[in-house]
Amino acid sequence: MNKSIAFAFCFVLSLGFEMKASNVTPLVPEQNDSVVVYVDKKPVFSKGGDEGLMEYIQNNLVYPSRAQRKNIHGRVLVSFVIKADGTVSDINVDRSDHPLLDAEAVKLVKKMPKWIPGEKDGKAVDTKYVLPFTFRLN
Repeated sequence: MNKSIAFAFCFVLSLGFEMKASNVTPLVPEQNDSVVVYVDKKPVFSKGGDEGLMEYIQNNLVYPSRAQRKNIHGRVLVSFVIKADGTVSDINVDRSDHPLLDAEAVKLVKKMPKWIPGEKDGKAVDTKYVLPFTFRLN
């Protein structure tokens, strides 16, 4: 790549943006069909947990060349469901700054390996998860 690229991931604060490991039951259960938002155990990236997820993203996310040429940068929030079997499904862009950036973030999430699923009451459950992707040119 001609330009150096910095990807800022706010994993400490954002990794469980909408999905939180919590023993607190919300006043109104936040479930959409069988997808759980609040779980007892959060899903874990199977290839090294949070550090492995950061490494996976840094090694596989490609800054679109058209976006580089046009000096397009921004943040994309991608939500998805980690199924009880660990597969990723129902990928959506929740926040977009540009379609080129969205497409790359979605492509990366689609290629993710299986996760260790979240748990509620000792059972693996479908869990909503949100990841931020920040595209920045230096």
